[in-house]
Amino acid sequence: MNKKILITGSSGFLGEEIVNFFSKKNNIYALDKENPIIFHGNTNNITSFVCDIRNKDKLSKIFKENSIDIIIHCAAEILDEKDTNEVWKTNYHGTKNLLDLAERYKVSKFVFTSTFSIFEKNYDSPIDEKEPSSAIVDYGKSKYAAENLILSHTYKGDVVIFRCPVVIGKKRLDKLALLFEMVRQGTNIWIIGSGLNKIHFIYSVDLINAIELSINLNGKNLFNVGSDDVKSIKEVFTRQIIEPEREMNIRQSLPLLDNITNEVSSKVRNQYEASPYPRWVKTSIPIKPISIKQLLSNLDFSLENGVNHFSESPQILIAGCGTGQHSIGTAKRFENSHVTAIDLSLSSLSYAKRKTIEHGINNIDYIQADILDLKTLGKNFDVVESVGVLHHMKNPMSGWKILVDCLKPGGLMKIGLYGEVERKHIVKARDIPILQ
Repeated sequence: MNKKILITGSSGFLGEEIVNFFSKKNNIYALDKENPIIFHGNTNNITSFVCDIRNKDKLSKIFKENSIDIIIHCAAEILDEKDTNEVWKTNYHGTKNLLDLAERYKVSKFVFTSTFSIFEKNYDSPIDEKEPSSAIVDYGKSKYAAENLILSHTYKGDVVIFRCPVVIGKKRLDKLALLFEMVRQGTNIWIIGSGLNKIHFIYSVDLINAIELSINLNGKNLFNVGSDDVKSIKEVFTRQIIEPEREMNIRQSLPLLDNITNEVSSKVRNQYEASPYPRWVKTSIPIKPISIKQLLSNLDFSLENGVNHFSESPQILIAGCGTGQHSIGTAKRFENSHVTAIDLSLSSLSYAKRKTIEHGINNIDYIQADILDLKTLGKNFDVVESVGVLHHMKNPMSGWKILVDCLKPGGLMKIGLYGEVERKHIVKARDIPILQ
């Protein structure tokens, strides 16, 4: 892109991340009323200015001496209960100063980060961009007034307004920070009311990606940005505090087949210990279980030995169960079955067992194990399933042979493999420059 971009509020959480992101390919003028901070992007492309956007004369000098292409306006004053005039001076009049100078010096694009605080009443349905403001406090009122000013101003450049929920990221959890701090200190956590009140969050990286995409937009644009998956306080507390605590307790009870010593297996285990995948919420559980014989009879192929040799109480191995979607679905799909589910990662296994308990399922045994060590188990199975696993191994064929050895004579094996033919769109996408 290689543009000259003025970013206001550059020492704030969001402003700093925007500076570091856009400085990779652009010349940045980082503006803030406080002392400039140390940025971590391409610092050769960053020029810092200490300037209050309410000071039009000083601001004008910066515009005059620098040819600015784009303004990303993040500076804002949160409500000061003692003096609401300060809020309006920054959020409205400061914005007007920037617009006036953008018009005078022919800046091509103006991006403004507004807020969901312009909506303060309770809504029973999604809010679109045409919904009028219901702001009660001056922060929301002043930001909404600034929006209308931007849309009605004589400034002829392109405009993009983002109405943002609570912005969180690695360096700021906002309202969640208090929750986690109370947990760390072991203090009681108070939830007002039922805990079903919802708080809308947006991850800073997602917002910055949206800003980058908006650079190509023409005309005047207004967007409500955020996720359609909005969690209540109770859900956040449950998923971030209660469920991880349950999983930590479960970890202590999960058996280990053998020490995992293979180098590749250890690397894969470490990967999924850090990031169990997927952290799912819902799964498709069959309403009515069937026998393996019934399943095979419905399929358009025949087995050499037929189907009658399969046990009415089949033993099933899930080799690489991850976080349990596969094992839970299989355990409920086949009647009178018993599932042995193995995985390298304790984090994944503890998640899987927690979900299994929550679904009231009692026919699954979870074991931390490497496929390479399955002979140690000393057990054979009617069915072996392994999907999206063997490709992790240094020698997938050796893993497959071990799984074959785990089958009873005439047993059934289901293997899911990743290949470039089936994943051609993903392979092609790897060549597309992505947002960093």
